[in-house]
Amino acid sequence: RDIVCALFNSNHELLIAESNHNASVKTEHAEMRFLNRLRETRLVKGKYYLITSLQSCRMCAAALCEWLDYQSHGRPGKIKIDIMYLEKEPNLAFVQTALEGIESHEV
Repeated sequence: RDIVCALFNSNHELLIAESNHNASVKTEHAEMRFLNRLRETRLVKGKYYLITSLQSCRMCAAALCEWLDYQSHGRPGKIKIDIMYLEKEPNLAFVQTALEGIESHEV
């Protein structure tokens, strides 16, 4: 399946987007590729929108939570990240995640 993970700022400008490439490497989900590109990036105070085309699996949800924690480490002010899924995962075995749909995180 084609899945996209994208980060927008409060002006709705696309900051970064990644798609899945897990045909040969099963862990290369869109969210994991997205997080690898952001590894050294720290967000500034403000509001952001993280949008995925499909609800994240357990691995990706855990990685996104770690990234949210990293963003808050030693940061003055607030970073607000709204996480939205365009589609729920139809296979219920994969949707028991820490991120259960449209959520808002202030870090």
